[in-house]
Amino acid sequence: MDRLIRVLFIFALMTFVFIQQGRSLDKYALKRQQHTENSLAPLIVGVSWPFNKAQDGFAQGLELAKEEIEANGGPRIKLIIRDDQNDWETSRKIALEFVSNPDMTAVIGYRDDSIAIRVSGIYEQAELLHMIVGATTASLTEHDFVYIVRTINPIEDDVVPLVRAAPKSNNGELKYAMVWEAQERSSELAYQYQIAQNKNNGELIYQKQYDPETMDIRHIVNELRGAAPDVIYFSGSPETTGEFVRTTRNLGIDIPITLISKGMSELEKIAGKNAMRNIIYLDFYDKDAKNKENVYFVEKFLARFGKYPDTWAAQGYDALNILAGASRLSHSNFALDLASAIKFSHPWHGANGIYRFDRKGELRSKPVFVRVLNSNGEQEGDLR
Repeated sequence: MDRLIRVLFIFALMTFVFIQQGRSLDKYALKRQQHTENSLAPLIVGVSWPFNKAQDGFAQGLELAKEEIEANGGPRIKLIIRDDQNDWETSRKIALEFVSNPDMTAVIGYRDDSIAIRVSGIYEQAELLHMIVGATTASLTEHDFVYIVRTINPIEDDVVPLVRAAPKSNNGELKYAMVWEAQERSSELAYQYQIAQNKNNGELIYQKQYDPETMDIRHIVNELRGAAPDVIYFSGSPETTGEFVRTTRNLGIDIPITLISKGMSELEKIAGKNAMRNIIYLDFYDKDAKNKENVYFVEKFLARFGKYPDTWAAQGYDALNILAGASRLSHSNFALDLASAIKFSHPWHGANGIYRFDRKGELRSKPVFVRVLNSNGEQEGDLR
């Protein structure tokens, strides 16, 4: 009986907290409408990204876009930048900070899929435009949210090119192994990869779900040595992926590894440059693309920062330009007006290609690239 009372009390408390938070988010939405009516400038944009962990060009891409937008007549932009550390509790606090700011119109960011999914509900109820540039799970846009736009491909659509890039054996058959981190996202991707391999007549000879907290990766690698697949598929966080690649190479397995990872520079730091060989992976940006927007972007980025832009520099640059373009087009800083302008206007042309959106805010018809690192760790070629 006491246990039942405790359960009912906890349930009641959680319900109360949920209702109170919902009321607060509604209050923030009303305040945002009132403030936006009184002021159309500057365009205040929150940025949430694991800057310290990722060590990528995302912040620099945003910085360059802001400078160019303002130099070309606006709108004026204020970026409120926060490091979410790829941590849910930190990200939740940042999201609540953003929605409590009545002058904020949009949020750009999120590398981690699970975090992006959880904060999307907060932004939707608070009527704050949520521009996702890094999270790739398809489920993000399955809820008919109004205040959501994604400028990166859902990765489930892009598993097939990875399967096609896997090397066949001499007799034309392919025996493959699958290892994935014990998390929902990696399990979903492993399932999609297996479906694509089945259609390609691949033979699955080894599979293992990997919990980095409880399992020694060396045990898996030794099992893979005995299975002798033609290619290994791995999906997980940069930390676990880097550990897997490093351990596999250190223990003498040099067969190709197919990766689904959004942080190759971070992964290389963990695995070590010498381990990054016979690697097949997806990328979402081609710095050598010849479209005029990219040629201009690469030139300006190289002059400004002394290095070539990476995927995340291009993603940040294009996202802020799309947002500013929507503000100019709609003559508004209302989140709803901006979301509608992005979704229902003509395709947007950016450094990273052409952005076409459907009514859900999902990106359509944008190419991805399969990168191949050879046995010397050099980029051998790109497959589309």
